Amino acid sequence: MQAYVSIIKSIARYRMVQINNKYYVVDIEESPRFFFLPFITWVHIYTLYELEEEQARRIFAYNETKGTTGIEAFSAYYFLIVGIGLVLGKTVVSSGIAYIPFLNNTFVQWLFLLLTVAAIIYFRFVQHRKTYIKMHQLVDLSTLNRQYVKFYPVNKMSYVFGLIMWLFFLGFTYLSLGIFLQLNLLLGLVGFWAFLSFVAIAFRLFIHPNYVYKCEFYE
Repeated sequence: MQAYVSIIKSIARYRMVQINNKYYVVDIEESPRFFFLPFITWVHIYTLYELEEEQARRIFAYNETKGTTGIEAFSAYYFLIVGIGLVLGKTVVSSGIAYIPFLNNTFVQWLFLLLTVAAIIYFRFVQHRKTYIKMHQLVDLSTLNRQYVKFYPVNKMSYVFGLIMWLFFLGFTYLSLGIFLQLNLLLGLVGFWAFLSFVAIAFRLFIHPNYVYKCEFYE
């Protein structure tokens, strides 16, 4: 059986999945281990919440009211985002802001690194809880029938793409860490925060609307 994935706009924790003309909701953050070991998703058995026809229509109507958001917005404005990023990056570098030396104290450096990690964890926790509430206000998942399924991408290159993207962001996280600790530059701390934030949600690339999946149901 094949599964087709679609996003639920502004509720990034959940995806809607179509299998054999039935619609389900899957929580792609149902295990906290995903944030630390994203490739567990390749073998994880997910819980599917089976939607009634009216509930599926409600989600489609909700998506229409949200317009272009999330993945769609990034695709639509990709070149604009990249252009603005290049201009801002050039401005920051040329102005010297990126090279402002940080406090030359090892204890203070590690303190700021710990605070950065704590901030990322807190933000992810808040978003995790916030999207749970929004989803259950839209459709109360606790009342729905549950099924259990494992997903396999039809295009096996999606495994390679997910691995490459994770290694890319992880590599730049370590590079930024080195810039901050060795060169004592504020740019390193900002880069560490930005890239580590992406590393933490790399698992979202697995159940992705750009891919078609085979699925295997379990009791």
